[in-house]
Amino acid sequence: MNVSRRIVLVCITALMAVPTLRAQNFKGMSFNGATGLYLIPSAYVGWGGASPFGVDVGYHIGITRRPNHVLNANVTVLRWVEVSAALDLQDDYQYGGFNGNNNDLTLGTKVQLPVFSAFVLAVGGNFQMLNLNNDRNRSEPQWYRRNVDGFYHAGQIYAAITYTSNILGMETDTSIVMGKTFYDPIDSTIDFGIGFDCILFPYYLQRIVHGIVEFSNFSYSVSCPPHFSPGRGILNLGVRLDFSALPALSKGKVTFDALLSDSLDANRSFALGLALGLPL
Repeated sequence: MNVSRRIVLVCITALMAVPTLRAQNFKGMSFNGATGLYLIPSAYVGWGGASPFGVDVGYHIGITRRPNHVLNANVTVLRWVEVSAALDLQDDYQYGGFNGNNNDLTLGTKVQLPVFSAFVLAVGGNFQMLNLNNDRNRSEPQWYRRNVDGFYHAGQIYAAITYTSNILGMETDTSIVMGKTFYDPIDSTIDFGIGFDCILFPYYLQRIVHGIVEFSNFSYSVSCPPHFSPGRGILNLGVRLDFSALPALSKGKVTFDALLSDSLDANRSFALGLALGLPL
């Protein structure tokens, strides 16, 4: 069975799962600032089901010999619209220091469409400003200019479906994303991602512990560090702790992520994330 047929089979299996009442909205934040899993967005917006307005902030770190730090934020507007931003502070892989040449800024938006009985649908996109402050025409050594990309930009459009089902008695949100990333040179590759957020043993763990598995052929930006492997298949495995499931914290949003990024590749690494939010 080739890869395309396997992908189609996975999608059909996910959509045929037995529907249940919708699990709580995805309360975590992806690396590019959108509400979702680790690299792929869900069809939910941050506060769509709880408040007409809300603000979330987050921080992620890829733990390697040369870590990157991602500062995130998103705002929910009128329950259905989310505006997000992410600043990715990356090591300069030539000079081995944080001088700003590899830093990226991503701005995004997502619109959740009317909720259907069995799934939620959203459309969105982002604009990526990559390698900020990196001017290839500056007076640097020739070897540096030849091996380091200067400032450039990219963009992505996508549609996301999130579907709630019951797997072995545990509520699971399945998100499927399809879209297209545009940058020079433009190719025919279609973005595809699928992810599962399963509330593990909700009776015993009080709905706090989520197991997350996601696969995609795109990353959170086209200029992310090697341990997030832009441009090919990525399998991420991790745990999300949703402390807002506790009654004392239920008015806000407190989530903590721990994941193994690109788990099947030699460049695999650990990453951590934290998201906090409040309705307005």
